[in-house]
This record gives sequence, C-alpha cells and structure tokens, in this order.
Amino acid sequence: MKKYLHLILHGFVPVLLGALIYILFRKESLTVFIWIDNISLLDEVMFIRSLLSDTKKNIPNLILYSLPDGIWVYSATYLLIEIWQNNLKNISAWFWISIPLICSVAAEFLQLFQVVEGSYCLYDIIFYFSFFILSLLTINARGHHAIKKQYN
Repeated sequence: MKKYLHLILHGFVPVLLGALIYILFRKESLTVFIWIDNISLLDEVMFIRSLLSDTKKNIPNLILYSLPDGIWVYSATYLLIEIWQNNLKNISAWFWISIPLICSVAAEFLQLFQVVEGSYCLYDIIFYFSFFILSLLTINARGHHAIKKQYN
C-alpha cells in the first residue's frame, strides 16, 4: 500500500477534490448530477448542498470554477509521468505527458470561439499551466527524495 500512496495522493485525491467542488457547489445542470441520480444518490447530495449553501457565498470564484480543472490537469499529468517512469528525456513521453495540458487549453479556446459550450476564462488557462508545472515539480522533488533515501 505504501508503494502506491503517492499515486493515491497525487493521482486520485485531486480528482476527488475537484469532483466534490463540482458536486457540492456548482450548478445542478452539470452532467455529474445525471450520474448521481442514476445511482440514486441525488436526494442525499441535494441535502448536503442545502447544508452548504451559505458556505458557497464565501468561496472565491477561482476556487469554484478554475481550481477543479487545474487540479485535474495536475492529477492526469502526474499519473502520465508515473506511467512514463519519470522519463522526461524521452520526446514521446513529453507528448503524452502534455496531453492533459494541451486538451485543457484547446478546450478553453474552443469555448472562446464558441465551438464548444462553456465560458472562456484566462484564469483557467493560468491554472492549467500552473498545475502542469506543479506536477512536474512534485515528481521531480519526489524523485530527488527517493534518490537521497536510496543513498542514505
């Protein structure tokens, strides 16, 4: 279990955090609410949302709207770096590792030109790049820690 703890913390916890933000604080017309209804949890989720309705007023829009996508870029990038065994010298690895960033930024520009539904937001793009870089730094720091541990 300890061997996979970093994958859980950096790969899956961010996805869960982003999903919680969507489920607890975002508009109810999102597709995720159809999924929740399909598994018969909509009443429970709506009850929890009602308990948190005053809390939403105190959460900055950047947290509600930009953070979830940014942390999903982080998570996906982290997992792809792990799949490629942190081989950042390989050009093929960079292609695959960059896919979450490329897709996110592309989707944002498609929103700008109204090709896909959504609202273009420069802050979203800033979050995408920031969390992409953060995943690289996190993997790099973890790699240095593992090397030190190996030689101590």
